[in-house]
Amino acid sequence: VAHWDPVLGWVGSLKFIKQDEGYWVETCSEFTFNWGCSEDVSSRSIGNIPIQEEMYPEGFEYSKSSQQAFYFIEEAKVNGEELNDGAWIVAYNDNVVVGARQWSGAYTDIPFMGYDNTERTIGYGQAGDIPSFKVYYPSTGELVEMDATEVSTWSNNNVAFVEVLSATTQSVLPNDVVLDNAYPNPFNPSTRISFSVPNDMHVDLSIYNANGRMVEQLVNDVRQAGSYNVDWNAGMNASGVYFIKFNAEGDIHT
Repeated sequence: VAHWDPVLGWVGSLKFIKQDEGYWVETCSEFTFNWGCSEDVSSRSIGNIPIQEEMYPEGFEYSKSSQQAFYFIEEAKVNGEELNDGAWIVAYNDNVVVGARQWSGAYTDIPFMGYDNTERTIGYGQAGDIPSFKVYYPSTGELVEMDATEVSTWSNNNVAFVEVLSATTQSVLPNDVVLDNAYPNPFNPSTRISFSVPNDMHVDLSIYNANGRMVEQLVNDVRQAGSYNVDWNAGMNASGVYFIKFNAEGDIHT
């Protein structure tokens, strides 16, 4: 999806998700398009090396739908600071993830998938639904709910604009070592594990199977005082019951 801004020029994702899919362009007046690259450039860009774009961060999977809308975010800030390039904006329809895009600056376009009468898109956008957005930081696992200026309701093939996404988070330090329940549970294939430490501590967060064998170590380092989220993708493991063991310098929770 591309949008023309008189100051910034063409903005949006401006990438081929798959070779030969092309761009969407919305315009209010007639215009002509000219492919002006040299033969060598066009051959390298299209013929041999299709540009691939990551659709979502781990733990926020969604399916592509034939019903789609896009929301251009002009500005996004948490605690008054602009997002860094590693942050993702995740779109939700109620509590269902329906789109995501890594933040790339002004007018980042967020896809919002709609219900297209298939089982895999149940809960996705339908006419009149109002999207909500959260910011996800893969480096820390933090997920921040964002407030938005006026947001257009969803409709298929709609291209809409959101002036500002913002959030203010209050840093409240925990008083105890805490291991929260995994969510969702049951899950397939990913679940999120949350924990808190009251001081800077070395933590070990590991997954064990029913036989007591460790199948994956998710965290093994020093964490500053605070709360954290870690996603576990169990897609390479057999279905069954697993145990979480959390060790914060001898304070053990299972």
